[in-house]
Amino acid sequence: MSTRQTRKFVSLLILILAVMVIAGSGATEKKRVKKSEELLGTWVNEDYESRAIATATLVYQPDGTFEQYTDVLRTLLEVDGTFTIEDKWTDSEKNVFYKVKWSYKIGTQEIIEFRLIKISDSGNTYEEVFDQRKYPTEIDPIDGTYRIRYRQ
Repeated sequence: MSTRQTRKFVSLLILILAVMVIAGSGATEKKRVKKSEELLGTWVNEDYESRAIATATLVYQPDGTFEQYTDVLRTLLEVDGTFTIEDKWTDSEKNVFYKVKWSYKIGTQEIIEFRLIKISDSGNTYEEVFDQRKYPTEIDPIDGTYRIRYRQ
């Protein structure tokens, strides 16, 4: 192989590696969410603070992360992870619905949850149900995973 061919070959390899690095870096980058999403923000229910059934505070960040706190003051972090909005729609009453996939770790175990979320037409009430196998089909207050929180 001539020197010229060797240079072309090395240049091509460098180009391929650069493309692979750039493409691969997107996989680890946090997904950004539109800042106008109704879901984003801090949601609380003070009644949950004294009950083991649910966390009192839930925070959705624009970088695609979430945090759950056992208390309203956000001092006792229970779990944090990432979320992906997989579907969004508005019903005839102007309530906004989301299908959101959560991913987080407890110890070394990765947990995936599928959440059906309803944000009221006023944007101030958050209701959800969730499952670890598939998306729930309705928001049912009788469901054992039903939670309600209010925008803070």
